[in-house]
Amino acid sequence: MRTRIPAALAASACALLLALTATACGSDDGPPQAGDQQGVADFLKDKVGCEDIDFLGADDLSEIRGEGINGLDGGGECDQESGDIDFLHVTDMKVFAQSMASQDGDGNSLLIGKDFALDVDRDQDVDKLIDAGLYILDCDPGMQTPDGYHREDVAAGCVATDYRKDAE
Repeated sequence: MRTRIPAALAASACALLLALTATACGSDDGPPQAGDQQGVADFLKDKVGCEDIDFLGADDLSEIRGEGINGLDGGGECDQESGDIDFLHVTDMKVFAQSMASQDGDGNSLLIGKDFALDVDRDQDVDKLIDAGLYILDCDPGMQTPDGYHREDVAAGCVATDYRKDAE
């Protein structure tokens, strides 16, 4: 299994919805919550039809933590012919966000829920997942969100938004 998650999560996930509150998957009160890595897999199955899930092993998780990414307890990959989705289940958003804030990366490719992060390959899946209540984590300095889009400053200059700069 490839281990692309750490690099993709780097700058994108420097903060995760610390101020948001949601208790139910798909709730109008905030982003969806998975509960555990199986919950993330179930969410992906429901929202984008993912059937082929490979969960991270202990060695994979140790490698991710070795790159300085903490506050997580599992994850995996949804293998699809049309594009993979890597995911992490996050147990401590504050610790996770702090560890991500110090990483380098290109940003803007990570979708986040209350307790999970996704790296999604296909634009069509990104659209479906934003419609399902996930946010894009944008850590570009000075990021501007047009009127009418959700924007929440979370930490370290990052915002959670449903605005896709790359879709313009």
